[in-house]
Amino acid sequence: MARPIGKASVRAGGISRMIRIFIDRLGSLGQNRQAFGSIKTPEAAEKVMFRSQQSHWLVLCAAMVLGSVVACGDDDDDGAPADNQAGESSGGSAGKGGSASTSGSSSKGGSSNGGEEPVAGSGSGAGGVAPIPMAEGIYVVGYYVTVQDEYIGYLSVTDDISADGTVDISKAMEFPGDMSYASPGNGVVYVGRGSSAVIERWVLNDANELEKNGEMGLAQYGIASGLGGRDPFHFLAQDRAYFIDAKTRQVVIWNPQTMKTIGAFTLEGFAEGELFPSLTFAYRDGDRVLLSARYYRADDTAALLTRVAIIDTLTDEVEYVDDERCGNIAFKAVDSEQNLYLASHPAQAAVVEVGAAGEPAAASCIIRIRTGESEFDQDYYVDLSDVAGAPTGGLMQGAGDEAFVLKYAGEPLTLANSAKAHTRAAWELNRLTLGDEAVDVQPVDGIDLQSAYGLAFSARVSGNNTPFIITVAGDLAAGQYHDVSVAGERTGALELPGFPGPAILVK
Repeated sequence: MARPIGKASVRAGGISRMIRIFIDRLGSLGQNRQAFGSIKTPEAAEKVMFRSQQSHWLVLCAAMVLGSVVACGDDDDDGAPADNQAGESSGGSAGKGGSASTSGSSSKGGSSNGGEEPVAGSGSGAGGVAPIPMAEGIYVVGYYVTVQDEYIGYLSVTDDISADGTVDISKAMEFPGDMSYASPGNGVVYVGRGSSAVIERWVLNDANELEKNGEMGLAQYGIASGLGGRDPFHFLAQDRAYFIDAKTRQVVIWNPQTMKTIGAFTLEGFAEGELFPSLTFAYRDGDRVLLSARYYRADDTAALLTRVAIIDTLTDEVEYVDDERCGNIAFKAVDSEQNLYLASHPAQAAVVEVGAAGEPAAASCIIRIRTGESEFDQDYYVDLSDVAGAPTGGLMQGAGDEAFVLKYAGEPLTLANSAKAHTRAAWELNRLTLGDEAVDVQPVDGIDLQSAYGLAFSARVSGNNTPFIITVAGDLAAGQYHDVSVAGERTGALELPGFPGPAILVK
């Protein structure tokens, strides 16, 4: 069972002090793993759950009618968390998720969830638990650290995710072995345990503290972990949800009210000869879930292949669509018309720059699928490094048609330093306009160089759906939320230790 850590309440901005508390409490902090980055060989991938990956992230770490994130890391092997994307989300995921949703998970449109409304507060018993009377504006935030090569996820409850917000460490819940998390609102949070094939239900009590309220096993489906992948949780109705497991490539259908599984269906269509598939993010488009995968060759380089599974949530039928123009697709965003944009990880831009991307080399680019369609838009293709004038990748959702990318601005890239370039504080946050990317790519003021990890999510703040992005320090020891609800502007918000996942409005 998760246990409280620490004894102090830490205000945003006091991150260095918070990290010292973690060090005192947990030992020396290692590097976090995150949801994007270049995956390493099938053998290495067997050790790393998808990635975060987040969210995630978170996501955040992308969501649907609520948020979901997976934790620590994507399929990469460099020590960053999974449920969060450097541009996308995972309530946790993340961590990891990498899918943001209006309820706060990792990647939603316009907000990070494609502009969908959260189901929080939508009727009695949402999420399988009776409504809990409390003030509106209670958030669960996740963050990830590594201690002696173990990923540890933390969930905290706060009523303020602005720069003035606080995180009460004494009430943080600890999940050793990593976690993913999501919420349909109404004071309920579902946590996928990285250490076992279990999904747990946690609820907020009258004191706004998290308490475990039930669990559901997944081992009967051959699943070894509750992490799932980036954006693993998708709530379709009060009594029906999806859990996407990246490692076994299947979707488990379950009931959040009874905490019992209903069935499962396969994602075997992701198999592609000798290539190794890595599932990245999921996105909700009406009655469909779009789940993407990138592919790697035997030499660990990204193949020129992106495959998207289009899942009909009414029939559970799956069709697949391919694009062979890009590689290492790991981020997403949507524009004001809800068209889905898919972008390469910044790590891809770094290896392309030094000629280490294999043959044929896959450029760092953006492609898209128009809303409601089941094929890639062959008339749309953006080489990110070309339009930005330097190695560039990632894609994080802003307000309307605005999005954010990460542009390399560190020491000259070489064969020796390019492989880990995405983990260093060497990336400049830039903004652009989706659908008109070449017109104006501009740096964001007030942010130092960051790692190439991050996340986008959307949360309801004072009654408004507010898009946020997450930046992560070069040492992956701390991160920060940024309110990007006004195009062309950015306001610094809550800071968290380690690799943050998205904030989820649970009530």
